[in-house]
Formats: sequence, structure tokens, C-alpha cells
Amino acid sequence: MAAELFAGKPESTVPAALERHFESEKQGANRVIVRFVKCSIRLSDVDNLYAGYKSLLDQLRCSGLIRADDPQTIHLQVSQLKVARLKEQGTYIQIIYPQ
Repeated sequence: MAAELFAGKPESTVPAALERHFESEKQGANRVIVRFVKCSIRLSDVDNLYAGYKSLLDQLRCSGLIRADDPQTIHLQVSQLKVARLKEQGTYIQIIYPQ
């Protein structure tokens, strides 16, 4: 006879974890917002889009424009726009400091 692993139905810990996550987002409202907007004739996959800005984010930290690049310090937003011409390609950076 096999022993039962659970006496009852196991409860999910996901709702509590999500609640903590959303609460930390509210508390993190004083974080620096760093926005990268890539303008390109070809759109990138999301994973490649974020990975492509790692070095630039590190340079913002090394230059002192941002104190750190961890999720508790900054809110990173990366997006992209498709443009029609090569001369319109580029990256726009916006840094918003909390008041």
C-alpha cells in the first residue's frame, strides 16, 4: 500500500507570489525609468531586442547616468518601431528620474 503524498488538495502559492510582486511594483514607483526605442527597417524578436541593449545599459551605469541596472533600481522599457528608410534607423534613449 502506497502512502499518500497529500492529505488534501495542494494549495497554489502563485496568487500570494503575484500579490507580493504587484506590491513590490507599487513600492518601486521611485525607480528610474530607462526607455530604449529601436527604430529599424526590420523588427527584432523580443529576446534579441532586450539582449541587444545590455551593453548600452551597462554603459549608462558605468557613466553614472544610472546608479545600478537591477530591477529594484530601474524600470527598463524596450520597444521598437518599424521605419521605412535606412536613414531613419537609430535608437532613442529616455531616462526619467524619480522626483
